Amino acid sequence: MTQFVKAGKLEKTYNALRIVLDNQAGADGDLVIGAAAVRDLLAGRTAEISRVEVRGDGDEVVITYGGTARMSTTGRGVVMHIAGDRYTSPMAQVQAVVAGDRAGALVSRLVDEVPPIIDADRVQVQNGRPIDEGLETSFA
Repeated sequence: MTQFVKAGKLEKTYNALRIVLDNQAGADGDLVIGAAAVRDLLAGRTAEISRVEVRGDGDEVVITYGGTARMSTTGRGVVMHIAGDRYTSPMAQVQAVVAGDRAGALVSRLVDEVPPIIDADRVQVQNGRPIDEGLETSFA
């Protein structure tokens, strides 16, 4: 099962979208989906997320790869892969942000719940039953 944990917001900056993550403390640069990439994203194509970093006295701008964004399989959300994590945002909110009708869209991190690992040997010992109980033990 997958849980959605609030992780930040997506906001419009000029004609681009800026992704602001809550756990981004200490990470340099902004995560940005450029204006052309926003058009690709809304058209259903995969868009690149760039990390824009200003170095020095603000005279040097370095743009590097930050991840990818794509429309979800159902078309009702945007799925973003950033630094090994998956994030999502509702498509209706993203479209409202692009249109200027909304200040920001909710960004959630997808967290997969891992079921607990059962130690079968320990369970068998606790129940007092041998592990081969009920199995055919001869091949004749």
